[in-house]
Amino acid sequence: DHLDAFRTKLLEGTNMDNPDVLKHLSRMEHQFAAITASARGEHELAIREWDAMLLLVENAAPHEIWWTLWRQGESYLAAGNPNAALQNAFKILEINPQLIRPLLLMARAALASGETAIARKALSRLEQIMPKADADLPAQETYRQLLDQIASPAAS
Repeated sequence: DHLDAFRTKLLEGTNMDNPDVLKHLSRMEHQFAAITASARGEHELAIREWDAMLLLVENAAPHEIWWTLWRQGESYLAAGNPNAALQNAFKILEINPQLIRPLLLMARAALASGETAIARKALSRLEQIMPKADADLPAQETYRQLLDQIASPAAS
């Protein structure tokens, strides 16, 4: 099992008496478990692992947890819960309204939940950001697809 191998490698030479080290290792285990669960299509399990990780960083500054909230939001969307994904996107964008991945998540989740006005607002923000981003950034393709999707009559 990959998680067991990951855990074994993490513990090599680790000071097991230090509670901060143990907390950090636990966060890393939950992150690894969430990412591998997502890769296997086990999105509900991934959501629970992201939740566990967020509990371990509850006192962290908001700008330090946006990535975890974004990944959890992606898991919510993949699990068929676009409303929860949208809530995660809102939390992240309160911290920094210029983050590309959360804006794309917001647009995708809003479209999936029938909130076209919110999707349009996210795409409008991205319209200001994407020309400055690398042209070969994978998010560029997602952005173009969302623009096409929102322009279609079905999105109105």
